[in-house]
Amino acid sequence: MNSRVLRAVAPFGVAPDDLMLAADDDAEADACRLLDALGEAHSPGRVALITGPSGSGKSRLLSAVRERLGASGANFADTARCRPDPGRALAGHRASVPVEAWLGLLSMAGLADARLLPVPAGRLSEGERARLRLALAMSSVRAGGFLLIDECCSTLDRCTAAGVAATIRRWATRSGVCVIAAGAHEDLPRLLGPDLVVRCEPGVPRRFERGPGVARAGRIRVEGGTAADYAALARYHYRPGRPASPSRILRAVAPGGRLAGVLVVCHPTLNGSWRGLIWPGRYTGACKRAIARRLNRELRRISRVIVDPRDRGRGIARRLVRAYLDDPLTPATEAVAAMGRLSPFGASAGMTAYPVPPRPADDRLADMLDAAGVEPWEMLDPARVEQMRGDGLIRRELGVWARTVFASIPKPRRAWADVFDLAPLAAARLCAPPVAYGCVAE
Repeated sequence: MNSRVLRAVAPFGVAPDDLMLAADDDAEADACRLLDALGEAHSPGRVALITGPSGSGKSRLLSAVRERLGASGANFADTARCRPDPGRALAGHRASVPVEAWLGLLSMAGLADARLLPVPAGRLSEGERARLRLALAMSSVRAGGFLLIDECCSTLDRCTAAGVAATIRRWATRSGVCVIAAGAHEDLPRLLGPDLVVRCEPGVPRRFERGPGVARAGRIRVEGGTAADYAALARYHYRPGRPASPSRILRAVAPGGRLAGVLVVCHPTLNGSWRGLIWPGRYTGACKRAIARRLNRELRRISRVIVDPRDRGRGIARRLVRAYLDDPLTPATEAVAAMGRLSPFGASAGMTAYPVPPRPADDRLADMLDAAGVEPWEMLDPARVEQMRGDGLIRRELGVWARTVFASIPKPRRAWADVFDLAPLAAARLCAPPVAYGCVAE
């Protein structure tokens, strides 16, 4: 033993080996007890929380659990062992997982922000890297296995922590994975809603308590909003531009009066290829004026649903949509969501989903790109787009696509300096076909 260590512990009259052995023995026994308690329920998806002040032995107990799971050959993942590649973009991790599934895991880990997807992991904040490690661990464990999370939500502001804790709990239930988390914040039992709580205090035997179960989120109030509420959250929407002709705005208010979300309802567009899927023949006919009057009388469109990133995962988008559907302006309501396949909150709020088939112009552009050996997503790569600028066929077909898609928009509003400026929009249309939603008031 190092002489410096011996000199440091000598005043206490206890041999260093005795101190270490006692701590390790306690942790090993408590690890067995914790795993036995989870196993007795025979219910995958349970959540255990190890909590207590810093230095109370939380990480030591979690390490003992890790060793026991490894020795038993159990399937488990550990956030402490997940190391993001600093030079790889957020969306570029876990190449073996389909893109849609990986985006879903990022959302469950509290990283549902399109602006972060191209950012290298090395440029993320400490809290964002912690959430990336969580997503990586989630992708590595199977149903019936275990997910270990040390310093759970420790680096997050408490609003974000509430959303992440709620999604961890929801993911555990849906995936059938037992979660064992450790963290010092006193609000974690309330936010995470564990089935089992292990309380640690320095020098005191650990206490095993029954947890509160699935946590109830803080009460979110939905009420009438204003254009100022939309403006306050507009920067969080993945697409720029203000919605046209708003007719109602709802806002979600978190405890303390903080704005957490906003929904904007507008008059419908006159032309919508999806409308025939939802209401076949209802809004078609020879007299365009009569159709326009019927649309304005019977139909409104949910054009924006925006949730503060700190509050995502708490079901706020669903609550906003449900609140409007409970008191709509018109008998019929529609919505079109580019991210509907990844975030189906419209369906969870009671609307019926209708996958929108590609438009003929989209099919034509996709066929041309395929013949040219270009993947649609490559139109998001500035270097690749520069190479395409010299291809006359791609330039011509992209121009045909643009004129078709923007035919209903007045020329002053649809001007562009170069047709390749629309390459990102074309990529979005081809890579993520939208989902339409419809609902009729009872």
